[in-house]
Amino acid sequence: MIIFIGLWIILQIVAVLVRPLLPVDETRYVSVAWEMWTRNDFLVPFLNGIPYSEKPPLLFWLIQLGWWLFGVNEWWPRFISPFFALANLVLILRLARILWPAQPTLPFLAGIILFSSSLWVLSSTAVMFDLLLSFFTVLTLFAMVQVWRTESHQAWLLVGLAIGLGILAKGPIILLYVLPTGLFAPWWQVTKPLTRSREWWYRGIVLSTILGIGIALLWLIPALLQGGESYTEMILWKQNVDRMVNSFIHQHPFWWYISLLPLVCFPWLLWLPLWRSFRSLKSLPIHSGVRLCLLWLGIPFIILSLISGKQAHYLVPLLPAVALLSAHSLLAQPSRQHSSQWLVASVVIMVGIFLIYVPFFDESFKNPPVWLRHLTPLGGFILIFIGSVTGLWRFKTQQDAFYGLGLMNLAVITSIHLTILPTLAETYDMHNIAQLIATQQRQGKSFIHIEKYHGQYQFIGRLKHPLPVIYRESAVKWARKHPEGWAISYHDCLPNLPEVSYITPY
Repeated sequence: MIIFIGLWIILQIVAVLVRPLLPVDETRYVSVAWEMWTRNDFLVPFLNGIPYSEKPPLLFWLIQLGWWLFGVNEWWPRFISPFFALANLVLILRLARILWPAQPTLPFLAGIILFSSSLWVLSSTAVMFDLLLSFFTVLTLFAMVQVWRTESHQAWLLVGLAIGLGILAKGPIILLYVLPTGLFAPWWQVTKPLTRSREWWYRGIVLSTILGIGIALLWLIPALLQGGESYTEMILWKQNVDRMVNSFIHQHPFWWYISLLPLVCFPWLLWLPLWRSFRSLKSLPIHSGVRLCLLWLGIPFIILSLISGKQAHYLVPLLPAVALLSAHSLLAQPSRQHSSQWLVASVVIMVGIFLIYVPFFDESFKNPPVWLRHLTPLGGFILIFIGSVTGLWRFKTQQDAFYGLGLMNLAVITSIHLTILPTLAETYDMHNIAQLIATQQRQGKSFIHIEKYHGQYQFIGRLKHPLPVIYRESAVKWARKHPEGWAISYHDCLPNLPEVSYITPY
């Protein structure tokens, strides 16, 4: 386990060193924290001078806490997700020991599966909300298990606190991840039924949920009073109910998450021994831990699949349940001599071959990204080497193959960061243009941003003023009134313009 954590930490350091904050999400979230910082307003998030209603403030508060301690910098926001990834791991290890006390190796297997799953690893390198949400999801379920074991009133307070902080992390979506497990508790509380009544349990669920909502309201009510009518409408309706039911952003069919699972949980869902172990689950004795994880995973997954707006990172809070179930099922079946790692290794080799040849065939793609043709074959050759070593290595036991696959995926993602992402970063690095905007703003030049602006320059350039946004059809009229002004626009093909001051691929 120490080796895995060490390699994972190396990956986090490499990600900070070789990859800039990527638009539009990472740059936007750090820019929101920056505007709150410059406005000295820690109640209502702002983006480009307008109240920002899409996310609650906990991540922004944590970013500002680090800036208060260490000064304004770019590295602190990028270490928040790794910190919460480790905090998730601590909770998962404790939860596994409670649910499976007779299997002392299960917590470590679950931790390795979690920390080497592709989506979890990539999420831990990004300035996003998902690992915060996952932490408070696991903390809520951990507290529910403590209530079940001890029947303590104090544990209900922890349930409410975790729900409240989860709402402040990413909104009421945390209720989707935790309430099914609480509401269907009699189904998983089979190995130790409650001595108290079911009414006591459900009263605790209701009161702790009210407590959590109350904690969130301590921020929300003052924020709504300060943010105004438009902010109130956006945060209460459009960012929650309307976005879940009628989302026109990130629309995908209901089966989309199922198709993503091999990639999200790579390499584990392509490892044949794990599938064999899943088949044996139905023949095992009824177990509270298994049923809890099935509720934790199953109901939210189905509901997320039915919601129109889908993104892969919505699955992050479900990955700990996958890790616990996988570890339990692997330990429940006899270990085999044949490691069956060839399928995983073949996928890595094919990705390597693709990375070698794709720059030569970029013209066959419709509107290929600029960075594609600048890829070097080095990354592909490294992946082929890693995949070949993994596939040809004669692991003595299935457990050795398990450790080998986990290390392989961490090595693959680290190699991608070292060889492929620097090329991509040349296209998505906002520092040069953001510094140019900051310099011109300090000189008093007028600026506009044509079409929607995601705040990608605010923090990177430490801008002190918003960028006015106008529609493209109004740009010519603005240019006539401001002959010395600057306009930022984006084009698939460069138009014929009389004068262009700065061009960069994006």
